[in-house]
Amino acid sequence: MTEIYGGVETGGTWCVCALGSGPRDISAEETFRTGEPAETIERIVAFFAAEGRPRPRAIGIGAFGPLDLDESSPTWGHVTTTPKPGWAHTAVAPVIRDQPLDLRNAQWFLSETLCYLRHLERAGRVRAEPDGAVERWRAA
Repeated sequence: MTEIYGGVETGGTWCVCALGSGPRDISAEETFRTGEPAETIERIVAFFAAEGRPRPRAIGIGAFGPLDLDESSPTWGHVTTTPKPGWAHTAVAPVIRDQPLDLRNAQWFLSETLCYLRHLERAGRVRAEPDGAVERWRAA
């Protein structure tokens, strides 16, 4: 059975959510404007919780920042200080992680993700270069 992973990219203007087994196998994708934190995070959670969607093994999150990446910090996964109005000190990764998504053995990453790389690929900024079992991404 193919593992399904999720990706979220919260950009300053747009948010992109995706589900798939790899950059060439996206089973669901949604793009919407990045609004107020609560509204945007609610739409992200709704995307992954939609009826009939497979539950991802893990969700990678790429977000504007700066972000607290220290896993031992009580503010891990929060946007810290940012010029984006309303987003300073907003919990992103912990809120998504703590939703009842019925994830098994989930691992959570705060990094450039499948979703973000696919977005950059469509924008012509990167390209995927398959290398056997590993997918490598290079600037276009």
